[in-house]
Amino acid sequence: MWDGYIRTWRISDKGPLAAKFFGHLLPVYCLDAVPDKIVSGSSDKWLKIYDAQLQTTLATLKGIL
Repeated sequence: MWDGYIRTWRISDKGPLAAKFFGHLLPVYCLDAVPDKIVSGSSDKWLKIYDAQLQTTLATLKGIL
């Protein structure tokens, strides 16, 4: 079931959900992560860039995919 969220966990903690990032209207088909950023692309033709530490959206590029 698609709910529009990208979820992250800290593998080393083996614990609960670490963060949720919202922003896509359709399923995400590509994702890349580095220590401080998450970049996602979706069939909604949006590319989203998130700050992984602050859990905020830094940019939304529409109509590029």
